[in-house]
Amino acid sequence: MSQNEEDERRRQFEQEGEALLIKGRVTKLEHEQEESKKRDEEYKERQILYTKRVAWFTLALVLTSLVTNVIYLDMSCTARKSAESARIAANASVQASCTAAKALKDSETSFAQTLCQMKAQTAAQQESANTGRKEMELSNRPWLTAEIKPASDLSFDNG
Repeated sequence: MSQNEEDERRRQFEQEGEALLIKGRVTKLEHEQEESKKRDEEYKERQILYTKRVAWFTLALVLTSLVTNVIYLDMSCTARKSAESARIAANASVQASCTAAKALKDSETSFAQTLCQMKAQTAAQQESANTGRKEMELSNRPWLTAEIKPASDLSFDNG
């Protein structure tokens, strides 16, 4: 082989120590490795971005859950207060109905007493009216009076 051919061959194949390097093939492999690393880095960055988004979404869900629990707690307190108010109102209603029943009973007793008094007053007024009517009849009645007078002087005959 000639010197030119050998130089040509050496240009095609590089050596590193005793190892023979094929320039075109190594460059292609290095390029593929760089592309693979680049794809891996991009994938890792997308995964990190996705993980960050999931973390933020999870945080939003936790905060929403906390706010919802606070609202439910407030609603339960309000419902408890409302139930207590309803119980108090029901007790007041029961007391009012008892008072009304007692008042009705008292008014019935009072009504019966008042009715008896009214009947007695009516009877007394009727008697008074009858007495007044009789008195009026007697006072407005034409009276005949007779006056008896001797027609002449009284004389006694002995005889």
